[in-house]
Formats: sequence, C-alpha cells, structure tokens
Amino acid sequence: MIFLFGIKRNLLVRDLLDTCECPNCHKDNNMMVTKYGSYFHVFFVPIIPVGSSLEVQCLYCQKIYDGQYLSPTLSEAVQRKTILNETKRPIWHSLGCFVILALFFLIVILFFVALFKVKYSKG
Repeated sequence: MIFLFGIKRNLLVRDLLDTCECPNCHKDNNMMVTKYGSYFHVFFVPIIPVGSSLEVQCLYCQKIYDGQYLSPTLSEAVQRKTILNETKRPIWHSLGCFVILALFFLIVILFFVALFKVKYSKG
C-alpha cells in the first residue's frame, strides 16, 4: 500500500520592506519579505499546521536570507511590519484534522446505533 505523507509549505503573505541595507551587496534598497506556513499532510490533505517561516530577499542582488539568521537591522525592519504579525493561518491548513474527527465521531455513533439495534431487536 502506498502511503503518501509529508510537510508542505504555502505562501501566507508577501510584502515590501522599506529601504534597508543588504548585508550582501551593501546597497540601500527595498527588500521583499515573505511569510510561509507549513503543514503536515496525508494523501495531500492538510492534517495539522507545524510552523511558519520568514524569508527576506534583496531586490537588487536577489540574495535570500532565512528569517532565523537575519542581521539586527533587517530583523528590526521585519518586526516593524505589522502585516506579518497580524497574519493568521488559513483554516484549510487544519482541514484534515476536522475531517478525521468527524469520521471518528460518525463511526462511534454508527457503532452505538448498531449495538442498540442488536440489543433490542432480539427481545
């Protein structure tokens, strides 16, 4: 049996940072900050969210910086962006969890209905 599962990353929000100095090319220019949300999936159905990540890209030299390893000036500029802090995770990142819970409760209810029918149909 083939069992497809893994972790996938989707774009949550993308925005421009005001003029910042790039640590690579040392130019003062705009930078693109991107926030991603990651989730665990089974058969490509999202089950549970597992985290989020940031990337900052210099629009001049195209260098991409991971959000965990930003310089202090870039980190401060990212913290000032309120849109990144206000971004909520989409509900479909947890959709599979709701589907599994619904199926579990449906099976439990059907089990008790069948048990009730067997118990009271003999008498």
